[in-house]
Amino acid sequence: MHAQAGKLATTILVMAGAAFVGYGMYGVVSDFQTFATWNTVREFFIPIVLSLLFLPYLYVVSVVVSYEMNFVALQWAVKDNALRRYAKVQAITRFRLDLDGLRRWKRHVCLFHPTSREDIRRSIDEIKANQIRVNDPPPVSRELGWCPTGATQFLKAYELETGDYHRIEDGQWWASSPMRELSGAAIMPDNIAYYIEGDEKAVKCLKVKLNVNDRLNGAASDSEFQTICAALLKAADVDVSLVPLEQMLHQDDIDVDVGERRIRIRRQDFVSPAKGYFRTLTVDCCLIGR
Repeated sequence: MHAQAGKLATTILVMAGAAFVGYGMYGVVSDFQTFATWNTVREFFIPIVLSLLFLPYLYVVSVVVSYEMNFVALQWAVKDNALRRYAKVQAITRFRLDLDGLRRWKRHVCLFHPTSREDIRRSIDEIKANQIRVNDPPPVSRELGWCPTGATQFLKAYELETGDYHRIEDGQWWASSPMRELSGAAIMPDNIAYYIEGDEKAVKCLKVKLNVNDRLNGAASDSEFQTICAALLKAADVDVSLVPLEQMLHQDDIDVDVGERRIRIRRQDFVSPAKGYFRTLTVDCCLIGR
């Protein structure tokens, strides 16, 4: 009954709309001299022009709001008022409309708390240089590890793409994916995440970590963990033909070298073992430090 009423209402609306359009066309044809005036042209184009002009305004507002929000963090990251004003001027003149670069710089400032104008300039230079490497990544030899830009994408097909690769300490760089939930039934769903670590030029370590929060339902999460680990080993160009991969991924404690890579799998119970456990796969560039 409701479907028939909806169909009837739609038909009436279509017919009414067609009648209005037809009447308008008839008016134009029958009295074209009255229609074809400058006022008609103006009334037709002014809303279009105003709409087009409104889009740049919205963009400018979004840029201003982004700067304001990112500058809030400077209040505690840069204590000196004069230095903070200098940092804002440098950010505006150097990043301009590059809001992603601004976001990365804000995070960098919050991590390292610059104390001089030179620190401010160096921090912006570092962000700019890292953006260039991301857009045009230099080759990384197998002996050194993995290309950071490529490594961030290794598990993209499994919704585990990491954020941007950035410095967290002197000489140490890092990126991580968001936690991906593997089940929706439990109060605390199982989840999994992907991490990469290394230096400025190369990623040295890849890691997948599974958190099983409900031991009774852990079998499905373990299976997904094994699938993702196999995909990571393939993406990382590990010659898995040298090891019994299927058997290895079911292990809870393994440490094996495969060519220039070291594969480690660990399992660790929570403080309350009845609750759940962690599982991790770590792939290292094991030639480093030998």
